Amino acid sequence: MTTGKLILELAQAIERLDDGQREHYRLLSKALLSCYVNDGQRAAVIIGREQDSSATLIAVNADNTQITEMLAQMSELMGAGVVDGRQYQMAFN
Repeated sequence: MTTGKLILELAQAIERLDDGQREHYRLLSKALLSCYVNDGQRAAVIIGREQDSSATLIAVNADNTQITEMLAQMSELMGAGVVDGRQYQMAFN
């Protein structure tokens, strides 16, 4: 896929989002892109589907062991309500 075609496809989809969704997507895509361009950053994206109760895990710069460690750490932090060393309230889009 060419860069121009990718950008057009993304732009068309982004236009359908409201302002809050657009900002949330900007933050998410910026964080994901940094994992692709920086070998020292890793990501695990979990996409759940209500229709069939399925889930997909997409890893960026991470192997199975690293993903397992990341998920365990996030599970522990979410259980404690902590992200980046401080208490948080989850914001859902």
